Amino acid sequence: MASEDEDFQFINYNPPPDPPCCEEVNGKITCDLTGYDPPTHFPSKICSKRNLQVLKLIIDDFEIPKEIGNLHKLEHLVLCQCDNDINLETRITKIPTTLRNLKNLKVLNLRNNPLYMFPSQLTELFNLEELHVSNCQLANLPDSFAKLQLLKTLDLSNNLFKDLPSCIMKLCNLCKLYVADGCLQNICGEIKNLVNLERLQLTSNELMSLPEGLFELVNLKKLYLNNNKLTSLHDKVGKLVNLEYLVLNQNKLTKIPETIGKLKELRYLNLHENMLSCLPESVTSLEQIETLLVDHNPLQVPPVHVCNQGIESVRNYFKAMKNTKNIHAKRLKVVVLGESMAGKTSLVNALMTGESTQIDEDDRTFGVVFYHWKPEPEVDELELMVVDCAGQKKYQMTHQLFLSEGALFILAVDLFRYGFDSPESYQENVGQWISLVAARIPRARILVVPTHIDECHYEEDIDLKVRNILVNMKEQREEMVSEIDKKIKHVKKTEGHCIPSEELAKILEQHREQKDNLPVMSLQYK
Repeated sequence: MASEDEDFQFINYNPPPDPPCCEEVNGKITCDLTGYDPPTHFPSKICSKRNLQVLKLIIDDFEIPKEIGNLHKLEHLVLCQCDNDINLETRITKIPTTLRNLKNLKVLNLRNNPLYMFPSQLTELFNLEELHVSNCQLANLPDSFAKLQLLKTLDLSNNLFKDLPSCIMKLCNLCKLYVADGCLQNICGEIKNLVNLERLQLTSNELMSLPEGLFELVNLKKLYLNNNKLTSLHDKVGKLVNLEYLVLNQNKLTKIPETIGKLKELRYLNLHENMLSCLPESVTSLEQIETLLVDHNPLQVPPVHVCNQGIESVRNYFKAMKNTKNIHAKRLKVVVLGESMAGKTSLVNALMTGESTQIDEDDRTFGVVFYHWKPEPEVDELELMVVDCAGQKKYQMTHQLFLSEGALFILAVDLFRYGFDSPESYQENVGQWISLVAARIPRARILVVPTHIDECHYEEDIDLKVRNILVNMKEQREEMVSEIDKKIKHVKKTEGHCIPSEELAKILEQHREQKDNLPVMSLQYK
């Protein structure tokens, strides 16, 4: 039987050391409490250290005493809130007015404090060189903010600005400006006044365009514009002759201007996840380029795999292209779809020969039949590859292999058999085929062509059926939009929960792109 002593274990417990009050760090009298558990109240004895030069403190929802204004020698002050799940809407951090007395302050960090309005007393800290007010629920800045003329670094990230405040444009000594992770939509052209700006970070906003004035910032070295809604880049980008980093991933760019080749100092170019089909040949002139990222673009010139091998591979590609004779061809792929015996093959024959032919059921298409057709052989320019797809159910899944971007999709609908009073008839003859194409091809062009019209006895019936198809096509598209809107609404409800904000933004953008990628549908009749 075990003795009673064996039920106990003796542990040498060393309590954590008390945080130091003050010590000299890099020649400055410093009190740094950021490496310790946040105190439950402001350490009152700190305010008596009149020679204190650096104070760093994580505050946990307690009041900042007015006596902090007595620390006249303070040069560096950090008063950040805990980065946790506190409901910012239920409280406001109050900055004591005595903070205006800290005339020697050069660095101020108030990150995560729910200020809502920028404290006017801070605009009297005329020697301030570095200011961090990210995630402070700010939507604007007072005009007096422009008095902080010595500011070199300003962080306004994760706030509520829709327009970049005009008072910032008067801070001519600013070198670094961060306005990331917000809802910024507009930047005024006066940004050109920030002549000393070297780093501009506008990541994860809602920018759709950039002012010309931005490209006057010739001292800019790092420009971050990723995860916005930019569709184009101004030709004047070539004026940023000192630019080393250009980050444009996760936008909607369809073209990069040739002038980008003038950025002789550029070392890093990120074009990942845009809508680029080609790169300008001038990228081969980027002498200092070390990293070129182009994945997730529909690139054809040069292909993505060429770019992924480095800039030298891109140069060799364009060099080889110059030595290759240009071949100009106008080709179009036409994919003809529809139910079995809808008249697809007859329609193809009518297009190619100009004559209407009746196809017997025994001669109907099985699988897929390809035709090459030149509408005007003597011109020898336009060439069509016509793909006649069988309508039997067993072939429909394999039809997806022959659907490709850039093709014209013709959907033949047997109007004689179409029942305008039956939703099932629309789904079988039209709806399911539109869904098949839309699920695979972004922005597909679908032309619905009624067939077997000659078998319909009354013009009124023909008009009724055609109008019914048009109404149902409109409703089907509206349902597609509604489903995407529901997904967007659901994603927005999860904001602030377990999914990171960057991931949420990416998911939302994907859903919005689904809207842009819905098919363009029309009906050809008469």
